[in-house]
Amino acid sequence: MLQWVIDSIGANDYFVVEHGKDSSHFETVGVLKRIAGTTQYDIIDNNPANGINYYRIKSTDSIGQVFYSNTLQVRSVGNEGFKFYPNPVDKLLIIEINHVADLQIVNSAGAILVNMQLHGGMQVINVSSLEKGEYVLRIADKENNRIVIEHLLKN
Repeated sequence: MLQWVIDSIGANDYFVVEHGKDSSHFETVGVLKRIAGTTQYDIIDNNPANGINYYRIKSTDSIGQVFYSNTLQVRSVGNEGFKFYPNPVDKLLIIEINHVADLQIVNSAGAILVNMQLHGGMQVINVSSLEKGEYVLRIADKENNRIVIEHLLKN
């Protein structure tokens, strides 16, 4: 999760959050509209690289002048061999994993709503029946004898 605070007197309408695997080449992570009276913003990068990542924020003022924040270097030691996206999710959750694991999606009351075995590769899971809200994504990684817990938001 990336968080930042802006000067309340800025004239920009939106922010473009950019990610790079080096400090010279960047891609867009997301775009956030400026909300009047709000000075703190955050966004989640669902696909950071393991190791060093670079982030910056691009903003454009009302006359078209572009400004960049300082570039921030972040070291990610994420869940190697496991990715899921998008987050927040609407209908289809995509999971990429290198090996067999058990997946559970648990609601805030602790009820298991999805319980299935994952196979190596990319899998698409229909989560359209889940209510809008916050869930826990629990992966029991049998090969590495670990449990990975992630936060999942449903639109």
